[in-house]
Amino acid sequence: MDSFLNRDPKTMQSLTTWLLAATTAICTTHHLIFQVKQRYPFHYLLLHFATALILRLGKHTWLAVTRNQSPLPSWNDAKAYLRPWQWLYGASVITSLALAYRAMFDLPSGAALVMILALEWRPEAWLRGGLSLVHNRQLPELQSLLRGIILLCGLSAIYLKDYRLEMEGIKFSLLAFALTGIAKIAYFMAEQDWSRNKGSSDGIDGAEGIGEHDPIPGTLILLAGTVTGAIATVIDETGPRITFKPAIAPVYMTVSVIAGGIALERGGHLFQRMGNRHSHREHVVGFLDRTTPGRILTSTAVVHAVFGASILIGSTLNLDVWQYLGFLLASSATLTWTDLGFAVKKAQQEVANVRMEPLKATLAEQESLIEEPVASKDSNQPSDAPMLGTISTWFTATLFFAVLIIGPFLVIQQGVYNLSAVTPSFWDRSGTSARSSRALDLVIARYDESAEQVANDINALVMLPNLGPLNPNVIIYDKAENANTSTWANDLEDLLLPHIPLTVVVKPNIGREAEAYLGHIIDHWDDIADHTLFSQAAAHDIHALRRRLQDYFVPETGFLTLSYVGGFCSHCSGCKDLAGWGEQDGVLEDIYSMFNNGSYCQDLVLAYRGQFVVSRNRIRSNDIKAYQHLRNQLIDMNDDKHKMPYLDQNWMAGRRDRLDAPNFGFTIERMWGAIMQCSDQRIAKECPSLLAGLLGNRMPLGACQCLDMVDSDRPGLFSSM
Repeated sequence: MDSFLNRDPKTMQSLTTWLLAATTAICTTHHLIFQVKQRYPFHYLLLHFATALILRLGKHTWLAVTRNQSPLPSWNDAKAYLRPWQWLYGASVITSLALAYRAMFDLPSGAALVMILALEWRPEAWLRGGLSLVHNRQLPELQSLLRGIILLCGLSAIYLKDYRLEMEGIKFSLLAFALTGIAKIAYFMAEQDWSRNKGSSDGIDGAEGIGEHDPIPGTLILLAGTVTGAIATVIDETGPRITFKPAIAPVYMTVSVIAGGIALERGGHLFQRMGNRHSHREHVVGFLDRTTPGRILTSTAVVHAVFGASILIGSTLNLDVWQYLGFLLASSATLTWTDLGFAVKKAQQEVANVRMEPLKATLAEQESLIEEPVASKDSNQPSDAPMLGTISTWFTATLFFAVLIIGPFLVIQQGVYNLSAVTPSFWDRSGTSARSSRALDLVIARYDESAEQVANDINALVMLPNLGPLNPNVIIYDKAENANTSTWANDLEDLLLPHIPLTVVVKPNIGREAEAYLGHIIDHWDDIADHTLFSQAAAHDIHALRRRLQDYFVPETGFLTLSYVGGFCSHCSGCKDLAGWGEQDGVLEDIYSMFNNGSYCQDLVLAYRGQFVVSRNRIRSNDIKAYQHLRNQLIDMNDDKHKMPYLDQNWMAGRRDRLDAPNFGFTIERMWGAIMQCSDQRIAKECPSLLAGLLGNRMPLGACQCLDMVDSDRPGLFSSM
């Protein structure tokens, strides 16, 4: 076994170096995007490619100086790079990396992302089956169909059980996954082509015939990747709204840049090793890179390493056991009986070699004594180089296989959801106000939405089993301009289900939906409903909204957001989100303090879309003057929120502050949770996304909302507690 590992110790170390660098780059970049809010994926792509290019050019220069010869290929060799397969490989790798970095932004769960992008699969088998179906009209073999079904089932488990799933993340990660497969095919074909040009007959295993240089122009690809990253950074449509500031987290930024550069320079990709000149017969790394079982082991090691590193840096793993089982299932889909037989045969061969090593060593010693009867005076001095090589190689090999072994333990520890972590705490303010005569109001802010659209949304909500029995009262604040409100209201009433109380209030188009909500609270202060559902007329993703209400709305609901819940800041100062929003120092602190009894602002959970349910107790626990003050800040154009220097903020670039669309409205939209005394970080970390909820991922009630105690004479879900 020693001989197998030590034929080239540096190669084994190179594999482990890539594994550590890729893991570090993935985890630190993910942390920078979601925790530090430096949410520019293409900036990291550019920095990683540029660093890799610098490292590669530095290595070329060092080799040229130390060996007194240019390590770069001659022009005749370089012309071989200008072939279709090399171009296809380079384009596929660069595009897949760009999509993978974008998916890192759109798929909050780092565990799900790495399981998808590091997954080993066989695109060439699918390609052959597709070509056979098209040209020969022959269906693929049953075994191939079964493997395809298993792969799809595994991928589905990874996505469906991800409780932070977003549609954009699915789209970009699947495209990156597919292009990585195309790059594998292109590499295989480029290698075959290169071997033929070099006069080799050994195919991909003929490392000796490949020549001095790799069949893939790695330096050119790194250069093209750097240029692509620069172009993508410039045209990124979300870029101008917030400044990319590497100095915010210099340690994480530095580690990410260096690790990403090393990973791309050593392995050609961040999630998979794309190139290796060693044969699977000559080196353990060749076995890991060139055979299906070996590639599965490598991809599994990457996944396990990311799991462990995420836990070490304090990131939420967001992993379900079914996702991990789906990854293992999808990985097994690429295995065939031939692959398994080869792996077993290889293992038996290595065991036999290990048993023969003492005999070989004895014979070699005897031969040396016969050939050299007189030893030199230094012959008794042991050589340090082989020993150092052995220690280094065994250390890296042990580290690699330790990562493989520790993975399941991390999954069991982190993936089994701890229900005690989301045991709801109840907000006992039931004495702050008496019960209302109405159980539920639907308050809707309308601008130009059609009566049919609004009626469909209202009917869908009223038909929910936990809303319908409350006989909700519908109040619409109509801010339409130059429209016949009475005709629109009549059309709406005709389209609504029978017996739904409807009130349409015409208001001037000022202050966006926030002014309508604040005005409703102020005007109905004494008779506000036990619960009020606030929403814009065109509700965002009504199907997911209904599912959120169906899963979590109960009599004890204090505040329940009905949109994206992933925005979180540990402190108000410097708070910003992935959409580019970020407030001036002091603004968020003032709002938080005003609505939370002067408390210091921390653990701020951001709300979105102006869609939420809030209880009467939560609303009336604040002073009415606080709502009046906030409304005046929103609509009084003489207030500081409509003047410089407040308007001179990066996130407002390109937005004109108007009475009908005040920029301060975006801040109020994000602060509704804090205004209603519901800003617990568990909501941002544990509540499923709307898409995940729609797919059936449900957490305990306390994971998505703040709960109130109810009156003793009022039936509730926890009345028996």
